[in-house]
Formats: sequence, C-alpha cells, structure tokens
Amino acid sequence: MARHFQFGIGMLLALTAVVAMAVWALGTKPSVGAILAAMTLTPGLAAISIVGFLNTRGYARAFWIGAAAPSILACAIVPFAICFAWVVGGPDMDLSDDDYLKVFNGCRAVLAVHWANMPILGLGCVGFRWLLVRGGGSKRESEE
Repeated sequence: MARHFQFGIGMLLALTAVVAMAVWALGTKPSVGAILAAMTLTPGLAAISIVGFLNTRGYARAFWIGAAAPSILACAIVPFAICFAWVVGGPDMDLSDDDYLKVFNGCRAVLAVHWANMPILGLGCVGFRWLLVRGGGSKRESEE
C-alpha cells in the first residue's frame, strides 16, 4: 500500500526558514552575513536533495533526483567562480575594500539560477516518470 507524504509543522517551519534564508542571501545588499548564508545553504540544499533521494520512493524520488542535479552543480560552480574572481583580481585584491562583496554579486546570479532550477527540474522529472508509468515504461509502479 502506498504511503502518502504529509507535511508536519516542523517541516513547514524548516522550509520557511530555508526559503527566508535564500531570499535574504540573494535579495539584500551584499554583506558578510549574506555570503555566509549562501555558502551554508548551497551544500545544505545538496545534502537535503541527496537524503531525499535516498529515503523516498516513486514520484518523490523522481523529484529529489531532479532537484539534486542543480544543487550539486552549484556546490561545484560557486567555489570555482570565487577562485576565478580571485585569479582575475590578482593577489592585489584587497578584501578590506569590499572586493569580496563584488565577487559575491557575480555568485548570487549563479546561485539564484541553480536554486530556482531545483524545483523546476524536480517537477520535470516527476512529469517524465508519470509519462513512463502511464505509457507502460515502468513495471515497478504496478508492483507497489
């Protein structure tokens, strides 16, 4: 028998906190706190996606597989972008002149795209799985 996923109050509070942190990190004037929030949230979202993928089945697993791809990619791209900015800026890049905040402005656009693509690709994978199950492409759905 299929188990239906239900949101608890704790999960809703955690989801609200994550969304608020993402909006704050991407939508405010660049600050050290926003940088730390973004650098904490990026691998955190990747970890949540991987745990969701490993601990779910069916359509939920399809969603987490789709959501994991951009979150893992963001974990690889953001440090590369920061290193690239440091190489272009050279060793004369003075962090006391808020150069690191200028570097973060470029990273914010990359993070926004990847974070926005997580639910979009997740829902796309759910739709693709639905097409496969509907068309007889998966025999496991009838077994569940």
